[in-house]
Amino acid sequence: MMGGTAIRFLARIGRQLYCRRRMLSAFVLSAAFCLLLFPVALNAQELDAISRQASQLEGELGKYNDNTPEAADVMVKLVDLYHSDARVFGLVRIGNRFVATHSSDERHADVMLKTIDGLQAMSRNKDLIVACRQFLARYPQSNHCGDIEIRLARTLDKGNDKKAAAAAFHAVFRRQKDSELGRAFAIHAIDRYTKQGNDQIRIGAALAEELCDQTSGSVAANAGMKSVFSWSRVGAWADSNRAGQMLLKKNVLKDPKELRRLHVQMGENYDRLSQHANAVRSYSQARKIRDDQQVHFRLIEQLDRGKATSAEISPIVKEYAQKYVDRDDRFRGLSALAQAFIREENPGAAISLLGKVLAFDARGNDNARIFVEQNGTEPDRLQDSEKVLRDAISRNEKDAAYLRYVLAFNLYRDRMKDNEKTKQALRDLVEQSPTDDGYSRAAIDWLLNAATEDADFSAEAKRLIAVRDKHPELAGFAKAISDWRVSAKRDSKRKQRGKLLDELLARSDSDPLLALVAKNSFRHSRQEAPIRDKLLADDVAKKLSDAYIDRLLETQGYYYRHYVSSNQRKVSATYYAKLSKRKPKEMMPATRWLESATDYATAEIAKEAAEHMLSLPPKESTPDVWRRLMVAADKNKDKRLAKDSLGWILKAQAENSKDPHSASYIGDVLSKLGLESEAQEYWKTYLSHDIQHYESRECAYRVMQQLDESQHAAFLTELLKQETPYQGRYATWLADIHLNAGRLDAFADVITVSRDIARKHPFASWDVDIYRVADWINRYRRDKEKSDDEKRTVYAAIASLDYGTPSSAATLALMELDAVAGSDSPAPIERLLKLQRATVLIETDWNGWDSLFPYAQASMTRQDYTAAATVASGMLANIRTDERRSKAARDIVTQAYTRMGSVGLTIDEDSPIAPLLQSALYLRLGDESLALATYDDNKALFDSHRDQLPVDLISFVCRQRIAAGGDSNHEYVEDVLRGWMVKNSESNQVDEDSKAEMQLLLAKNYYKARRFDVARSEFTTTINRYSETQQAIEARFGIGESFMAQKVYDQAELVFEELARNPQMEVVVRAEFLRGVLAFRRGDRDDARDIFRSVLERVPDVALANQALFNLSEVYGSEERYIDQLNLLRTVGRLGRKSTRLH
Repeated sequence: MMGGTAIRFLARIGRQLYCRRRMLSAFVLSAAFCLLLFPVALNAQELDAISRQASQLEGELGKYNDNTPEAADVMVKLVDLYHSDARVFGLVRIGNRFVATHSSDERHADVMLKTIDGLQAMSRNKDLIVACRQFLARYPQSNHCGDIEIRLARTLDKGNDKKAAAAAFHAVFRRQKDSELGRAFAIHAIDRYTKQGNDQIRIGAALAEELCDQTSGSVAANAGMKSVFSWSRVGAWADSNRAGQMLLKKNVLKDPKELRRLHVQMGENYDRLSQHANAVRSYSQARKIRDDQQVHFRLIEQLDRGKATSAEISPIVKEYAQKYVDRDDRFRGLSALAQAFIREENPGAAISLLGKVLAFDARGNDNARIFVEQNGTEPDRLQDSEKVLRDAISRNEKDAAYLRYVLAFNLYRDRMKDNEKTKQALRDLVEQSPTDDGYSRAAIDWLLNAATEDADFSAEAKRLIAVRDKHPELAGFAKAISDWRVSAKRDSKRKQRGKLLDELLARSDSDPLLALVAKNSFRHSRQEAPIRDKLLADDVAKKLSDAYIDRLLETQGYYYRHYVSSNQRKVSATYYAKLSKRKPKEMMPATRWLESATDYATAEIAKEAAEHMLSLPPKESTPDVWRRLMVAADKNKDKRLAKDSLGWILKAQAENSKDPHSASYIGDVLSKLGLESEAQEYWKTYLSHDIQHYESRECAYRVMQQLDESQHAAFLTELLKQETPYQGRYATWLADIHLNAGRLDAFADVITVSRDIARKHPFASWDVDIYRVADWINRYRRDKEKSDDEKRTVYAAIASLDYGTPSSAATLALMELDAVAGSDSPAPIERLLKLQRATVLIETDWNGWDSLFPYAQASMTRQDYTAAATVASGMLANIRTDERRSKAARDIVTQAYTRMGSVGLTIDEDSPIAPLLQSALYLRLGDESLALATYDDNKALFDSHRDQLPVDLISFVCRQRIAAGGDSNHEYVEDVLRGWMVKNSESNQVDEDSKAEMQLLLAKNYYKARRFDVARSEFTTTINRYSETQQAIEARFGIGESFMAQKVYDQAELVFEELARNPQMEVVVRAEFLRGVLAFRRGDRDDARDIFRSVLERVPDVALANQALFNLSEVYGSEERYIDQLNLLRTVGRLGRKSTRLH
């Protein structure tokens, strides 16, 4: 029987636990630690038969050395006993001892398997992962490997190493390729691979391609598409198209939309591979399925890039120009046709075509320049080029600057050699069509450089400054003048001109308005916002150009919508309203006004914005605009506005195409405002328009709600006849109808059919309504009138779904029924494993936690402490949640362990080392501060009994003393560790990792004491004696760092370069990081900077990123790049919350 002291002790430990996730598994082990560390006081009269047998065997085991055959036999008996009765603490303790000391025993594999059971039941995930990997490495041909791989994959998936989880899922598939389970795990692996970096995406793409090749039907189709798009994501265009060709050959893509999507992607891939003829074929196939502007235009581009003939291009480009008469790019294809004429040495046809195109699209494909080049250099041809260009300028205002640029430079300067005409054309460019780009910059440079006399230069500069002042919205234009001034002042030949331009600019900038304008650069900053408000004041705005005011309003609207606090954002609607009223026929400002008004402004302003939108033609509107119109109507409870908006939306859809986005919400508002028939019609339209779209599901629910309840089942049955990603949702609704009517067999049948469909289409969304399913479990669990058989039917159906949270909860509900009824249940260990698996298969969110936690509570209530501890500890290890929920689970584990009388534990308070064993327990539970405080209170006791204490406590004390520093501490640590090594270095009772850890700690002690030569000697001993351990790698780092500390940089570099060739990425990145530190210390700042940047691209964790950023900031500091240094230090703060220099 457990003593009261033991109960109080374990309860106190539970209360003192930290909430950090990495410490939770240690808490679950508290009882195991008691078995390992504390003498057991047993009252034989109160022990059950198994406990008496275990006590006898434990006593017998104490007579033998662990590595003797006699000890092995006893250990196997204990393992079998503990495993059969699910005494997992003893199972793991003895199993680990046997595995470590009897690796050649024929029973080794069986003991490993049973130990793995114990680790899993206790949710010791880290140890379970290690044990599974060891088993797979040692017994790769075992029949149990398939099961172990599954356990490993599911456990890894609950951790943070998604790369390892993906590889583990992949391993299951490799072993079980021909099974449904193997394919399911392949899909899990593909999902994990493709959510990581490029190297992992490549593995996922290859696996998806393999799965496509080995399967058929929808699995092959979905796997193939996943492969195509995953290869494309990482730039593997040829691989992507190889997977695409496989899909086409297998002919498994039955959905025309998916087939078209494949052809489009393959066309993009061929384009990137410069295989333009193949791209043409892919885009042509896509057009045959369904044509649209984007694919049509891409086809033209590929014909052009592939240098197709004019006969091939002509019908395609003419069709495009006729079909998309409102698009600005409709003439782009005609310029491609002109290029084909040029390739075919038919310049006449090209010139004729380009001459017509220039009036509409001069810049596309550099049409104007090509026209001038092709039109010849004979005087009559030059005159014709001049005439055509000038005619195009008069008709094509948007390309006027480009046309004048070509006229000036390509025609007048380069071909006609007429400087006066060049000068006049460039003056026309800057005065009549100034721009913010390179055309104006080139004109400014030429005009200022071409002035021969100061008077001419002054006149030219004044004209340019006048244009600048007239068009303050063209910040690039003003900068071009300023840049010329700066450049001239550095040039001895132009220095005087630069000073003259300075004077002219200063004279112009003395104007108060222009000075105010100069302070605005259209940045979204708090400093410039008040300046823009001053410029928008009525008395100032009237002096500014319309274009400048428009840009001010647009910038202010954007600034107040995105860059201020939420309570100020309503102001954005004011600016967009003004802009919309200045441009009453333009969609863009109207859209911005509606967006800001519906998001932040009052209902009245939202209505005004909506009514303005309705005054515009709807053709260019978007589904988001439709939604916002309804938001405005809803805010104002305005039935008329909703009806007008609906009419406008339907007109937009008629002119463009139907779009399901926000269909359910639009109908909701219509219904809410009394337009029920209109709402029904809208929902029905988008219920059937695109059954793959999520709005189809939403509309289905709303249509069903309007039907009589007697019609619901028939309605859902019809929906379930379609191939839709929402069959799980519809099946849930139909099952709910049967359940409410008491038709449990029909309920179970619907669930079964839905599950079978989902298994046939594992890539597709199942979309089970998990909240409704959870409600089924809760309802039946609370309902005292329902029989156990009825409950079992419901729970079993839900459990059979294998659908995360609902199925886990249903499994626990079934097991709860068995426990309450006292019916036959699985073997004890199988029961615990089943309970634990329920915590693994669940979604890792608050809903998953809340679905399972009641079962842990119920287990405590019925005094089923083993079940309570298993479920609660599994939840702590496998589900992320908040501290409040975690604490409740920790309390259950504490109470369960303290009340498990069968454990038979108490602490021997008469033991002389009891306080130190308490310190060791605190340490293993993760409470280092309490462990250290207990040690501090018992230092003398530690010194007199240190040979009897656990290794981890000795290591902890030494690390604390090393960290404290000082000669006395270092000498004390040396004495402790040397003494331990003398006693245990040759002992078979101590594992190699413990020996390596103590040897490494001794070396680190010398390093911290700055006795670098001795430290290197001890690091070398660690490597020589324990070469296969992780400590050996740490020792190599220690050798390198000791050389670096002594400034023996060449030797340090050799060590770090060797470590950089290690197969473990973490070791490589750390070695590269230290190479950067080394480079910086010896003054190679460029090398250091490059290395630290490289480390940041590959850094495996935040801690090392923190260090790399800090060291890179030091490089910047040494180069006096203080802004870069400050920004990096801020980044360090964001990453690690603090910066610590470790090297």
